[in-house]
Amino acid sequence: MATIEQLSTSSSALDGVPSNLESSSRLAGVQLTQAAGILLRLPQEIIAQAIIIFTRFYLGPEGGSFRINSAKDVSAASIYMAAKLSADPQSPRSVCNVYAYLIWDKRRKSSTHDPASYYLSDGAYHSARAVLFQTESIVLRALSFDVEIVTPYHLAMTYLQTLGVFQSEPSSKSRAVAARTLAHLNLALFSPQLLYVTNQPVALAVAAIYLASREVEVKLPGNEWWEVFDVEREDLGFLVVAMRSCEAWIRTEKERWLDRPCPLDVDELEIELKRRDPDSDGAIVQPHRVSQAINATKLASQPFQQSELFMGIQHKSPITQGNPTGVKFNSVGRQAEFAQIKWFKLDLEIGQDVLEYPFDLTAADVICDYLSAVYQHLLTTLQRRLNTDVLQRATISFTLTVPAIWSDAAKKTTEYAAARAGMGKDLQLLSEPECAALYSLKTMEDLQSVRVNDRMMVCDAGGGTVDIITYDILQISPLKVSECTVGTGDYCGSTFIDREFEKLLIRRMGVHYDSISPLNRAQAIKNFEHAKIAFRDQEDQPLFYVNIPAVGTLEDVRVFEGNFEITRSEMRSLFDPVVGRIRELLAAQVKAVDPPIDSILLVGGFGGSEYLYQCIRSWAAQYDMKVFQPSEAATAVVRGAVLKGLEEIGPLKTEVIRRARRWYGVTINKPYIEGRDLVEDRIYNVETGQVLARNQISWFIKKDQLMKDDQLFRHTFYRNFREVTLWKDNFVSCASDVPPSRFESPVSKLCTITSDLTSLKKSSFPRKWKSLKRYYSAKYEVCFGLQNGNLTFSLEYDGRRYGIVQVDFD
Repeated sequence: MATIEQLSTSSSALDGVPSNLESSSRLAGVQLTQAAGILLRLPQEIIAQAIIIFTRFYLGPEGGSFRINSAKDVSAASIYMAAKLSADPQSPRSVCNVYAYLIWDKRRKSSTHDPASYYLSDGAYHSARAVLFQTESIVLRALSFDVEIVTPYHLAMTYLQTLGVFQSEPSSKSRAVAARTLAHLNLALFSPQLLYVTNQPVALAVAAIYLASREVEVKLPGNEWWEVFDVEREDLGFLVVAMRSCEAWIRTEKERWLDRPCPLDVDELEIELKRRDPDSDGAIVQPHRVSQAINATKLASQPFQQSELFMGIQHKSPITQGNPTGVKFNSVGRQAEFAQIKWFKLDLEIGQDVLEYPFDLTAADVICDYLSAVYQHLLTTLQRRLNTDVLQRATISFTLTVPAIWSDAAKKTTEYAAARAGMGKDLQLLSEPECAALYSLKTMEDLQSVRVNDRMMVCDAGGGTVDIITYDILQISPLKVSECTVGTGDYCGSTFIDREFEKLLIRRMGVHYDSISPLNRAQAIKNFEHAKIAFRDQEDQPLFYVNIPAVGTLEDVRVFEGNFEITRSEMRSLFDPVVGRIRELLAAQVKAVDPPIDSILLVGGFGGSEYLYQCIRSWAAQYDMKVFQPSEAATAVVRGAVLKGLEEIGPLKTEVIRRARRWYGVTINKPYIEGRDLVEDRIYNVETGQVLARNQISWFIKKDQLMKDDQLFRHTFYRNFREVTLWKDNFVSCASDVPPSRFESPVSKLCTITSDLTSLKKSSFPRKWKSLKRYYSAKYEVCFGLQNGNLTFSLEYDGRRYGIVQVDFD
């Protein structure tokens, strides 16, 4: 069912398409789909499903746009998909041939029938097939792969039989009623009110029967027989009027387009817009959404072979590119000044209050500003390197990598900040160690010796965090791995070495430190990066120097011509607390895994450090473990993210079987049992008269439980109510090995789940009675998943998915 937001604003309207032109293009597309279905000899039910897919695709601000997605291409993809899922699948060749003929027939100006005019050569067919497959993927993504559609045709025939039409009326009249019912259902597919996406199939079937019975003059039993099928009088009245108006509206549209064909592709639409507004320069309005900016028809003929641009953004600062990250944040509307902010990533995690922000900002605000700058830089770079036409029509998919130890709330904060920065909905978050392992196993020559059943520990040492996860190699190509135990990690990346250096600088400089400007202090920390990268703890490196701008010679604190001197032992003292903590994490993982681990893969920004590599290799020797360090250790994560993104359009996909790091559950009310439940939890349910215990927990994901990406966990909710409203529930988690059954420490609230079934009428729910008072009950499921290690939610009622539930993280 379409939402109010989807009906009030469309992507086409946001792209500057007038509402009447949008309605005309939609009608032309529906007519084209109907004609194609007839030529392909598909059952009407399959054609109706294709039309509904076509209609749904163009709904809402996040849907398709007639100015970006050609109606004829979406129509072909809809027919192809609907048929593919039925008992009458059609080959791509058949679909392409039919649409080539229909488009030719629509545009021809003479009555001459020349088959050569619409014949598809091999080259033209391969181009058309590429467009078909590309458009199919776009439509599927826009609809969240939800293409299961129920039509009212079978319901209508069942209802006619239930009402006794086939038994009580002569065969001619009963056949006429059935024919007129189906005719009204077919005509409703063309309605400007979009009846099939705004009403339930039951209501459509009842309205069609009502109209048909009046036209054929067949009397139906009872005065208000439609209530038997839970259809209200007001809904029936609206549908009857809407169905009756369809034919007249179609005639009006036909007359409007007598002198020219209605636009069915992007170029025709631009010509029509230019005709309506001669003063415009004919330039295409910049699409309001990058993720949909693709014209599959033209793209197929471009030399650019990849129709999607996958950009991996490594949300960290590699050791080779300068740590810590510094952002100059301009507080627009507050002060006309800039503030440099560093180490802000650490504040995304709950409880990591690393620094204070100017201008009343939050860590999420700074992350959003940072990613906005990355996004703009990305577009500028692509415009320089790629054809502008190709870029405008390409879908850019973003992949952000995040530490595996991050909480779900921190991941969601990152996702929201990225969306605000312009990265849209075509965005996925991936675990950093997973991406690093994927890239290294696929590209490193040293890792060619890795075999199936080997056990590898990945140590992703970055700027802020260190993640440790051990995998069993189940399959090499395509790569399939399984976590051996729950991963561990900590905030002990190279940023903490920078902070130790800053402490050393303050301690050694003493009173001289106050005379150094904040900008020069930040530059000194940045200059420390070169010494940090070079440090190997070798005898040939007795001294290191870090330049401090605008500082001369201060022999008492060992600063010579602005160069701050650091001895080898002092450098070791900066590194060793961090390296020691990493060794502790590795040792804990080794202890938790049995049989032993075969190798360690050292990746990440800090993972490229020669000193860290020597320390880990020396430590691992006691366990007879090999240590691998890719030459691109600093960028292995982001390279793996791009490879993972490209897998989405390829035949081979990496599979990672993960272990849950926490228990996950929801708070519920259970029947109150004296002695077991606390008196303070006792509540009374007014509708049912039951005595319940609140604050109880139903756990449905266990800590250390193995999970696949496509695995869903369902929890059934039961609601008794008199009015349909929003239902809120607490989604909780617990890191303990044995969690309590009640909402108490150490259980923590993760987020609030809001289940919304207000789009359904009360008649959609079972009715119950208590003390002569009527109330309703709802039994629905909230589905939870951990796709790529990230929480996903959806809601299902009566076998249908009603989209994503609203989730508000604390």
